[in-house]
Amino acid sequence: MNKAQIIDLVARKSKLPKRAVNDVIDVFLHQLIDVLSKGDKVTLSGFGTFKIQKIQAKTVRLPRSDKYVKIKPHRVVRFKSGKALERAVW
Repeated sequence: MNKAQIIDLVARKSKLPKRAVNDVIDVFLHQLIDVLSKGDKVTLSGFGTFKIQKIQAKTVRLPRSDKYVKIKPHRVVRFKSGKALERAVW
């Protein structure tokens, strides 16, 4: 499912105009990015938690070429699903 399909579904179920639903989803996503970029976590009860994890610099071996490459320290987004989500998909 992509963003357009989510907008269609939410607009139909909530009986709101697609434009309003699109605006709400855009604001939500921008706020999610803003909070995560500051290093804070976002918890949606029952759904899960988004947080930033810092990855240390390391050297890894490329399997095909057996060459070693240095990876710079960086940050990645991690998602931990909530119990309600896990129960729903299990």
